[in-house]
Amino acid sequence: MELTDRMKVLEKRSNELVIEKEVLCKARKIDRELNNANGRNNTELYQLIREAVEACPEYANVTKLCEDLKVSVRGYYAYYKN
Repeated sequence: MELTDRMKVLEKRSNELVIEKEVLCKARKIDRELNNANGRNNTELYQLIREAVEACPEYANVTKLCEDLKVSVRGYYAYYKN
């Protein structure tokens, strides 16, 4: 493998790491907000769940998030269907 090819591979991986870091930071922020969710109305909670799903779709579990926040899964999907 030539030096330029190696540099391209390293640059690509570097870009991937930056994206992974951004997603992780967003997920941590959302996690903090979810932990402070007491007293929020369902619409705000649905929006937090949606942000979590968009930030980390491979890890987010809508059913589990709804259960943790004590909101209806059916209500979540109905809210975003309309």
